[in-house]
Amino acid sequence: MTRPEATLIIDLPGSDLTPQDARWLRDHPVGGVCLFARNITTPQRTARLTADIRDALSRDVLIATDQEGGAVLRRLDVPPPPTPQALGELGESAAAFHAGQIAARGLLDLGINWNFAPSLDVNVDPLNPVIGERSFGADPQRVAQLGVAWAQGSEAAGVLSAVKHYPGHGDTRVDSHEDLPVVDKTRAALEAAEWVPFRAAAQAGLGSVMTAHILYPQLDPARPATLSRTLLDGVLRGEWGYGGVIVTDAMDMGAIARRWPQGRAAGLALAAGADAVLVCGHGDRTVTDAHVRALRAAQA
Repeated sequence: MTRPEATLIIDLPGSDLTPQDARWLRDHPVGGVCLFARNITTPQRTARLTADIRDALSRDVLIATDQEGGAVLRRLDVPPPPTPQALGELGESAAAFHAGQIAARGLLDLGINWNFAPSLDVNVDPLNPVIGERSFGADPQRVAQLGVAWAQGSEAAGVLSAVKHYPGHGDTRVDSHEDLPVVDKTRAALEAAEWVPFRAAAQAGLGSVMTAHILYPQLDPARPATLSRTLLDGVLRGEWGYGGVIVTDAMDMGAIARRWPQGRAAGLALAAGADAVLVCGHGDRTVTDAHVRALRAAQA
């Protein structure tokens, strides 16, 4: 039987893998590691960190980060890709494809093979506190065209993409890092706007999709998208035929952790259709340990 922690993508506290970190990874063979700015220092030191992670886990482990361009960048010592907003204003698929390649090339030499990018959120609400320049724009078709091209550029260069935040974070006034946003739209309204880029991504067979911690009460009144079987297994897998990896956004974010503390949501996400659960304790191993315990209890 596969150990339940194999579904977890976790973070690490620092820029070096300490003996304690390495021992924890060997004892808890997680599916991947996500690096943040605190982990990424010089190219040589970061490459050593990723090599040490692979020594502790496996050579083919997924090591991720967020290198979108603009406000969300983890590696700062290389030329960044253009912002999605700028690419949206340009409107050229070739430029978006090249930007995805640029982002990927800035990660490969560090040993990073998974980029949690690009954002396929349609920037419906200009007052949205978390999207802004991370979006390719307010036109769903343009976001689909450019976002898919960006992701294809990344994958052509050898780095798995993760289009986000399905089913769409562009029409919210609440930051899901803090609390649970609610988007009270009909299915028809979502199909005409927010879903357009994600349907295109599914049809293009892109490598992975990251979920949104947002409640869509007209589709599932009880659970946010990350935990919704209707939206993950039903729409994304069943209706759109998506066969790639479904990874959650970070489960320590307020939208989830305030309502399902101590890792209780991890099993719900997997039951809903997710393949991987992102857990970021920001240096606090107790958060990760709680998710391991919760998954083991769910499997028992």
